[in-house]
Amino acid sequence: MATTLKEHDIVNVHPKTGFTGDVKRARIHQVRTHGFDVIYRDLVQEFVEIERIRERVVLPWKPEDLREHFIVLRRRL
Repeated sequence: MATTLKEHDIVNVHPKTGFTGDVKRARIHQVRTHGFDVIYRDLVQEFVEIERIRERVVLPWKPEDLREHFIVLRRRL
């Protein structure tokens, strides 16, 4: 499995193939050989295959790199 995802990353989980439903946000609890154990907001735990996972946010830096700087991120409405 070649992925940069690790425990405690926040991801979007797509529904199983052939099922309809919304994309759900989850936190990776454990990395396994062919997927991940994830925990949803309602504390339900599920094994999810790699194909169903999409990363939510990928920052071009690590928060500890910005310790000496003040940055404001704004969203346009």
